[in-house]
Amino acid sequence: MTPQKIESLLDITSKYDTIFTDMFGVIWDGAAFFDGVFNTFAHLKQLGKKIYIISNATTIGSLMREKTERAGLKLGQHFDGFFTSGDTLKDKLSQGFFEQIAGKSDYLFYIIGRDNPLLFDGLEHHKTSDLKKADFVYISSLIINGIHPTSLEAFLPDLEHALALKLPVVCANPDFFALYKDLKYYTGGSAAKWYEEHGGTAHWIGKPYTNIFDYALKMTGSDKNKTVMIGDTLRTDIAGAKNTGLDSILITGRGITHDDIQNGKTLEECFKENNVRPTYLLDMIK
Repeated sequence: MTPQKIESLLDITSKYDTIFTDMFGVIWDGAAFFDGVFNTFAHLKQLGKKIYIISNATTIGSLMREKTERAGLKLGQHFDGFFTSGDTLKDKLSQGFFEQIAGKSDYLFYIIGRDNPLLFDGLEHHKTSDLKKADFVYISSLIINGIHPTSLEAFLPDLEHALALKLPVVCANPDFFALYKDLKYYTGGSAAKWYEEHGGTAHWIGKPYTNIFDYALKMTGSDKNKTVMIGDTLRTDIAGAKNTGLDSILITGRGITHDDIQNGKTLEECFKENNVRPTYLLDMIK
């Protein structure tokens, strides 16, 4: 299937009631919203469309919503809700997800990366700072002293130790990389990918896996046949939409796919490498 090129989201609004959109690289550069997002989203809202941000952030969606509102994107005026892979994991925790991984109720887990107190509210007694006592490892945001890493080097000792102990890992951010303005940095998915490539077991939450889309569809009551997903990353956003049965829009003028093209890949090569094609191609939201 050849993706249809469109000039604006308004070109296809008659086909969809609900719009799911990624955040980083699509509407946000890591520090601010891109030009055009406010006006376009406000227009879509006036047309009666529902707009939800679907992010692989491990942060709880309510905190991300507060962050976006402080940056000018207003609930009700520009969008209708925020769903993260952190929300999806928290929902699975209420269903005994960690107990299932550990095979017992008195489990202990070790965190690689930054702690996430709200995500693990009530689970403080299950955390351990001793990897040898852990039943599994949670890979969190890979941030060191507020700095995004440009390699996995600082995290390899813990990953190698966990591998030697044959511990499974849980990753709630399947993205390999993210962009902060012009900086491309490593995220949790890169660590989980390294772990699997070296023989370890990883449990994944978030795009491209259907769990985050199923959760968002359930929480919003959206009809998947009337919902479209916007993303800049074929492997997560577009493949995840396809896996869930959603149409999709690939952003090519900024974000991860744009970065791949800038570094010498053709769009067709990107499609073949990720074994997925979007429904539509859009330069950027403007």
